[in-house]
Amino acid sequence: MRAALVFDFDGTLAPTEAAVHGAWEQFFRERGHALPASRWSSAIGVGEEGAPYDPWAEAERLGLGARGAVEPLVQRLLEDRLDALRPAPGALPLLEEAAQRGVPLGVASGSSASWVLRHLERLGLRRFFATVRTGDHGPAKPSPALYRLALEDLGAAPAASWAVEDSGPGVAAARAAGMRVVAVPHRLTTDHEFSGADLVVSSLLDVTLRRLGLAGP
Repeated sequence: MRAALVFDFDGTLAPTEAAVHGAWEQFFRERGHALPASRWSSAIGVGEEGAPYDPWAEAERLGLGARGAVEPLVQRLLEDRLDALRPAPGALPLLEEAAQRGVPLGVASGSSASWVLRHLERLGLRRFFATVRTGDHGPAKPSPALYRLALEDLGAAPAASWAVEDSGPGVAAARAAGMRVVAVPHRLTTDHEFSGADLVVSSLLDVTLRRLGLAGP
């Protein structure tokens, strides 16, 4: 059976989730309001439509402005953080090892294609992935749709393949697609449910193809 390795993007391949949270946290703080990490955490891993927390709606509720007025302010704070982003620790060595051994690689992310592709290119990671499936292509996690599409593109068998995720909904999506899952929680997802993961690690530095059984003979 052909085995693939499929990654979530935000918070998994790069700390974009922390960057976005940090920008919003600063926006609210400068205006005298708190943004607890627990509130933000509840929206990680699901699409905007199904998210239980919406910072745009929160800003309007607090009288800080409608989206058209708030967006350029938050975007300015965000760009400073995005400019400093690097791949998550361990991501590049793992991708390089997979490429050397011919393990097909994909991305399954609920974010928009423009967001994911922009940052994959900027971080120098786009070259590793034979397929990139995003929220433009199907329903958000915990639906397994994006993982199924990625596996179909790669010609890989779900039971032989691994997903790499940072959120509870992402783990649920990969499991529903029939895959095994590595969970890599970070400070914004430590309260998520990861019992469905086959392996939980503190960073991608702890993940090797041999540990996943993908190193070959």
